[in-house]
Amino acid sequence: MTLQSWTTATIGVAGLCFAIYAYIKNRKPRRLIYVVETDELLVPSTQHPDWGQLTVKIGDLELDQPRSAAIRITNTGKVEARLEDYDEPLRIVMLEGQNSAILAAAATLITPADGKRPPQVKNLDDVSGSGQDVTLPKVLLNERESIRIRLLIDGSDGELAVRGRLAGFKITNLQVETRNRGSARSRHGFELAVLGAASAVLVLAGTMFWVEFHPTHAVPDVRGLDAATAVNQLSEYEYRTQILRDFPSDKPAGTVIQQSPEAGSKRPPNSEVTILLSAGHQ
Repeated sequence: MTLQSWTTATIGVAGLCFAIYAYIKNRKPRRLIYVVETDELLVPSTQHPDWGQLTVKIGDLELDQPRSAAIRITNTGKVEARLEDYDEPLRIVMLEGQNSAILAAAATLITPADGKRPPQVKNLDDVSGSGQDVTLPKVLLNERESIRIRLLIDGSDGELAVRGRLAGFKITNLQVETRNRGSARSRHGFELAVLGAASAVLVLAGTMFWVEFHPTHAVPDVRGLDAATAVNQLSEYEYRTQILRDFPSDKPAGTVIQQSPEAGSKRPPNSEVTILLSAGHQ
């Protein structure tokens, strides 16, 4: 493999690592979670004779099985839901409740406390619809803000749900979100595993690149050789030589009596090897 090929591959893997890291680090989820806080009969079934006399009316309309419900929709993502994000408004719908009907609805926008001010509650106008479907007004919903909807329903069957469509937002029932949390952690673990694998490939590619184009050799043993022979032998391995002369020794003058690095040490080409030459018998 050529130097250009190795360089291209290494840069490519480095780019992949950076892209995965940037995605994991900077992604901003868009998520609305709703939960049915309450859903109960106003006049529960009981054997107590007094309860049987209770009735609930709206105007002249007497309710057969009145029930009260409350739903909270919260922006748990990292991005606000803006007015232009609404492809379809948020709606409260009755699922499989053929014998139930929504008779009245009211909604409030709740801004949580932020340490400087207490929670803020604002009534929302323009809540419309009845029967099986209630439509909420489009509102700016910042991170951690929520909409709480109170409903008066006649009928005991039917499940309440939130529908709507906002650009990039996922609308999820909290109970479903809890069930899927394990798989979400698995996806996050998978992303980290991919990042780790990419990093490992980058390290491996860099190591192979270094080995391929920066080979190391074992420094030859030049002790006992004369200076010229030692320099020539080291040059064959592309080592540079530094010569220190006139060290007292019983070896003949000009003989290499010591070297650094030691013989057998691994050094890349163009490394410097220092040799000490004997001054001979003094």
